[in-house]
Amino acid sequence: MLSKIREDAVIVPKTIGYKLNNGLATLADEDEACTKPLWAYNFAKNIPGADIGKCQEAACKDPEYAYRIVADIRIFLGI
Repeated sequence: MLSKIREDAVIVPKTIGYKLNNGLATLADEDEACTKPLWAYNFAKNIPGADIGKCQEAACKDPEYAYRIVADIRIFLGI
């Protein structure tokens, strides 16, 4: 059990979910973030300079995040 915890301690901080939840994601993580609608939405919302079109396309694969993108459009456009 302890060895599994040690392995996870090395692997988990490298995941995009961890990075997004802890404010560690950068523009270099965009491709990985766009593999899941939740991550794409959060990436577009929280990372300055994100490719909104690319993130929107990925987020809109799930109706919930498609709605959220539309509902939060002012955040994405910076107005």
